[in-house]
Amino acid sequence: MGRSVTCPTARAYNEGVFYRAARILFFLLVATHYIAAQHVSISFYFEKNLGQLGPAVRYLARDSGAVRIFESHEVRWQFANSHEGLRMAFGRPDRSSVIEGLDALSGKANYIPGSDSRTWIRNVECYSRIRYRDVFPGVNVDFRGVSGGLEYDVIVNPGADPARVRFRFSGAKSSRLTDSGDLIFETAAGLVRHHAPIAWQVIHGERRPVVAGFAVNRHGSDVEMGFAIGSWDRTAPLTID
Repeated sequence: MGRSVTCPTARAYNEGVFYRAARILFFLLVATHYIAAQHVSISFYFEKNLGQLGPAVRYLARDSGAVRIFESHEVRWQFANSHEGLRMAFGRPDRSSVIEGLDALSGKANYIPGSDSRTWIRNVECYSRIRYRDVFPGVNVDFRGVSGGLEYDVIVNPGADPARVRFRFSGAKSSRLTDSGDLIFETAAGLVRHHAPIAWQVIHGERRPVVAGFAVNRHGSDVEMGFAIGSWDRTAPLTID
């Protein structure tokens, strides 16, 4: 049993003019999505870009407050009714990395903005997760939707170095680290919170915690963020949530 909702959509996204796209991303058109419920109510999912936005975009995800745009080596938050957004770029990524959809949903998204079928985009594949595979040497970054926002996991494979994982944020008015270790960005649309990381390894079937925290450097108005990791077993995968 599928469900139908009227969704915001956009004109063509032009690379290099991201912030101007804010004016049009949230106008309600007659585009309709049909996403299978799959026994639960699915409110956050990732669409493969088949022309909904410009060619640099690989995947996108929407909720009532923002569109998340996933390009080859960066993620953008575009907020409703704002010319501004937040950009999360991968620092020194592996240029051979790929983005892939995971946990495919049985339904498809369809954009039917008018009577001219040449403008329709149909049977868009949708996923509950996406993965940047080997975006840093030996490191995957998985994005998934949760109630109220977006979360990501950094998976460090055996032998890889978590110190290579760096993200550079731009577009925020200000940022701060809280006493609890959260990294908070103040944006035109409100606060974007990155919760303090929780890290662990599974060794011999046992989940073992690893001490982790954000390592933050400021470059003018930009913030470079990585992770400070305690001791861990380099022969087993390390997950940073």
